[in-house]
Amino acid sequence: MSAIAFNGSKDSGKTISAKIYRYLYVKWVWGINSSFEKFINNIDSIQCLNTLSFATNVKKVLSIILNIDIKYFNDRDYKDKFWFNPYSRTFISENKLKERVTERRTLICQNTEQIKYNSFNDEDFFVRLRTIMQWFGTDIAQKHFGNNVWINPIINKIKDNPNNLFIIDDVR
Repeated sequence: MSAIAFNGSKDSGKTISAKIYRYLYVKWVWGINSSFEKFINNIDSIQCLNTLSFATNVKKVLSIILNIDIKYFNDRDYKDKFWFNPYSRTFISENKLKERVTERRTLICQNTEQIKYNSFNDEDFFVRLRTIMQWFGTDIAQKHFGNNVWINPIINKIKDNPNNLFIIDDVR
């Protein structure tokens, strides 16, 4: 059983570092001779290493609960730049949100402390997906299911596959 974990703050390059390590490892083990550009385009097809993320299960659960495609949680622009309305399950840009604020009552959620009991049933409530992920992952799941709620599935997967090498790309 082997695992390598990449640790750092937000936007420090953990995921790209994990991808580079994965590439170098595959090239060394299998002798793959390809350019970095080809690697970037084909990284998900390299099978000898398994990349795991603690956030994967958070994204899966929220995708089901909010009834939106998981691709929005994996897309950095949607996760960090667009505003999401859980009531209508729609996204709007920063500029559209500013227009809306001048036209009518609009609740803009800037951090997890601003999420209230009925926020998700308010048609005028807007929040970023990253904020929802942080709130749900920490304030809800960890509080009610324990600090290891997202860690244990990863550890179990590694234990259940002792002959595989795993890369964990998002330890904080």
